[in-house]
Amino acid sequence: MRLLFCIFIISLLLGSCNSGATGDKIELQIENSESQKSHPDASMQPTDTFSIYLDTLNQIEQKSLNSEAFKFSQFYDSENSHNLIYHETGKIKIEDKQYGLSIFSINDTTISVKLLKKHLSKWITCDSINLYDIRFSPAMFNPVYSDFNQNSVNDILLIFYQSMSVAYNYGYLVLFSKETEKLILLQNSIDIPNLEVLNKKIVSITRNHPGHEPKEYTKTDEYEISENQLLLVNSNKKYKK
Repeated sequence: MRLLFCIFIISLLLGSCNSGATGDKIELQIENSESQKSHPDASMQPTDTFSIYLDTLNQIEQKSLNSEAFKFSQFYDSENSHNLIYHETGKIKIEDKQYGLSIFSINDTTISVKLLKKHLSKWITCDSINLYDIRFSPAMFNPVYSDFNQNSVNDILLIFYQSMSVAYNYGYLVLFSKETEKLILLQNSIDIPNLEVLNKKIVSITRNHPGHEPKEYTKTDEYEISENQLLLVNSNKKYKK
């Protein structure tokens, strides 16, 4: 009988110890949870600056609704050279339809190109694409509008940089499809210098560096669009007499 009583007492003591340990564990978990709430990971916090940045672009887009031809290009933050707001209308038109392009920086190597269409006194987004791995600053670009795919509507060549030895322009060619109202990025266009439209053909005109060869020449490469790429179909090199 004494043995059973001793076992009963020991069981009560052990149960009390285990209960206390569990309580301490739960209390610690609650403290850790509260600590995480008060000190969230900085990477998970929303960037208020970027929200204001996009809101500013939206206000500019709304302002352009009252004009058939409108252009705005300005640095949003003077301390960050990649933060640029660009919006232009009047360059892309199909009969009575009016379109606009908005371009803004996502980070220091990526920009977003957004195609807008005017509908019932407001802009609706038709399409948007991102251009990645922009060399130098994505805010340093020169937009050139021309009908590269010969569909009677302007496309846009975004020139981002020039070569150092010979002044060649390099950029991304973005086509506009009037059938689908979509943007089509030609991926390899960034690697082809001096793209332009000549006699309704897409060409790249380059010249050799003085001193690299005995004779100076001008080379004209002709390209066609094939599966969202520029395909070289003809090359002609003309030497200077």
